[in-house]
Amino acid sequence: MNRASRRKKVLTPTIFEVRSAFLLIDQMFDDLRTGQLEFASIEGGPEYAVFRDKHDDRLPIVPALDGWINCWERLGKDMHFSIDQQPLRVLMQVLDIPDAYLTSEQIAAASAVVENQRRMYRTLDVYKVRSTAVTEQTAILLEKATA
Repeated sequence: MNRASRRKKVLTPTIFEVRSAFLLIDQMFDDLRTGQLEFASIEGGPEYAVFRDKHDDRLPIVPALDGWINCWERLGKDMHFSIDQQPLRVLMQVLDIPDAYLTSEQIAAASAVVENQRRMYRTLDVYKVRSTAVTEQTAILLEKATA
């Protein structure tokens, strides 16, 4: 077998890369499970759920979850796999409604989706994942620019 016909080895993420990729979503679910969710509002407007990023900035949860879901859907489409994102979408919808309550079952179901994503992520080619993530970030920026 010559070199040209050999299959390229898939470079899967290291444990550190997995932890880094899932750090913020894990932190968000820790806050949800313990009920320590923070809320913020802009100039006295309606409150919305936030989480803190690695720089300790408060970010709205709903747009972050939407981006996470869209990225995983794009990954699935590009790499030919499927993970049911519906529990995450339900969580996002409930968090988007002022004064709505999350149930522990909703949090557990959404957390199970994230665990499935983590298991899948460990098997994926890191270069393809990074490429897809950059594509999704670009799509989000273009959407914001045209809105």
